[in-house]
Amino acid sequence: KYPDRLDSPVYYPSQLLELDPAYHS
Repeated sequence: KYPDRLDSPVYYPSQLLELDPAYHS
């Protein structure tokens, strides 16, 4: 299961890309 909270100690590349504004610009 993927963590829903941004302060979670575990991060997934896919989530980071989706959360990164530069990825969408």
